[in-house]
Order: sequence, then C-alpha cells, then structure tokens
Amino acid sequence: MSGIIEQIQRDALDPNFPVSALLRKVKLAAAKLKLPKVEDWVDSELKGYTDEVPKYRNVRGLPKARNPFHGWIAIGGDAATIDFISTLPVGQAISGIESLLSQKESSRLMFPYPPNLVEELNKGNGVFFPEMGLHVDRSAAVAIVDAVRTLVLEWAIELEKSGITGSDVGFSPDEQQIAQKLGVNIEIGSIHSFTGNLGAQGVSGDVIVTNIKAESVRDFITQVKQQTEQLAREGVDRKELHRIIRAIEEGLDAKKPISVISQLLEELKGVVVKVGAKLVSTGVLAMLNQLLSTGIPTV
Repeated sequence: MSGIIEQIQRDALDPNFPVSALLRKVKLAAAKLKLPKVEDWVDSELKGYTDEVPKYRNVRGLPKARNPFHGWIAIGGDAATIDFISTLPVGQAISGIESLLSQKESSRLMFPYPPNLVEELNKGNGVFFPEMGLHVDRSAAVAIVDAVRTLVLEWAIELEKSGITGSDVGFSPDEQQIAQKLGVNIEIGSIHSFTGNLGAQGVSGDVIVTNIKAESVRDFITQVKQQTEQLAREGVDRKELHRIIRAIEEGLDAKKPISVISQLLEELKGVVVKVGAKLVSTGVLAMLNQLLSTGIPTV
C-alpha cells in the first residue's frame, strides 16, 4: 500500500475527490509529523475562520441589498465606499463552500455581509435592508477550493522531496525529525480580516513575510488620505494617522527596506482597528491587509 504522502498527492490530483476529505488526511499526516501550524491551518479550513482569512479567500463582486419589493438591488454610496465593500474575505468552512457549489446552478453566488457592516451601510444610506451581501461569480468560490487543493499538493510534493513519504499508517522517527528540522512551508498568501480583529505581524519561525510592492503601498496611501476626514469621524486618531502616513511616504521615498514599510503598515493597522468595524475603517483594513503577505510554516 502506498504511503500517506503519496495518497495525499493522488487525492489532490483527483478533481472529484472532496477537498474537505483531503484536508482530513493532511491533518492526520501533520499530527503524526508533529507539525502544529499545518494542523491549525487545516482546522481553520475545516471549521471556518473566526477572524483572519488567507488571501485566496478574498473575493470581489457586486455589493447588493435585498429590497422587499424589488429583490436584490445595488447598494448606493460614493465610489470609494463601494470599492471598499466590493471585496469580502470568506471565512466559511471549505465543506460549506463545496456544498454551495454542488447545490447552486446559478452562475453567481451571494456571500452575506456581517451584521455590523449591514448596520453601518443602512445607517449611512438612511435605509433599512436586513439582508445585504456580495454577489460574486461562481468561479470565485471554485478558485478558493482549487487554491486549497493546490497548496496541499505542493506541500506533499515538498515533503516527498525531503525524503518524507510515510507508510500507510504513519511516519518513522527519522521522517518526523526531518520534517521538524527542515520546516517545509505552506505558502498561503496574505491574511485578511473583515472585522478588524487582526493577527500579529509575521516573525521568523512563525510566518514568512513576502515582498510588498512600493507602488501598491503608494496607491493605498493615496486612497487612505482621501478618506482621512471620514476616518477621523469614525474615531481614528487624526494625529497618529497623519504621522504614520507621513512616515510611510518618507520611507517609500527613501527606499527603506520592506521590513520597515511593513512595520509602519502594521502601526497603521493598529490605529485603525481601535475604532472597531466602522464603514470606511473596515474597508481600509481590508485593503491594508492585501499588502501584507504571510505563510503558514510546518513547524
């Protein structure tokens, strides 16, 4: 019988094999190899994310509200606000997404907004629609499932390259030692939060921080500056906001190391997250976290 890692590879290559079932095999392998970070990632995929979600779970679509008389209608607002709420991190368990794809025949799906955002949107538009959500193309949900499948396959391939294949029931002590020593990483992209409850910045041995594009940061800062007054009205400390924005712009002009820019972005996140899930601040956080890239390691 083939080893666990080969089984995972085979199942990952089978488009008809459920990703939720595939992840359970990954959880078993990670537990036997004593790789708790991989187990944590698998648990989040199987049970759903409570706050932070990886970049591949970030979907973009059309913000709509359900009108009791006219059905789903577009949500009104200024261009910046609509752009903010046109992106939604999906924290639903992978099995729920698979179920959604198997039951829906429509080419578009709807992911509901959290209650606090619905409240803010109603308040801002002077209306009361109890149901609002992001309408996205079906392919966006397919992409989430495919991304998880690919990550698992890449992880299993890296383990095999390192000489870790396992038996049908587990791994040898030598294989466990190799896995923990080498620290093969699962790269999952950046982490997103729609609620403002954000994770800590990546550090060596915990997560891997990849490059941040300077032009992307400049574009982001330009948009934040346009929303300064609204952010202040929502409770963001105006003085701190201006200080950090200025420091980021100066850092970009001076071509400071990415680690410095990343730290300043984390400071900005800390200032904005204090006000809670307000309309513009929530959008700023969603955009901000697109700039920060992390990974889940195996040790």
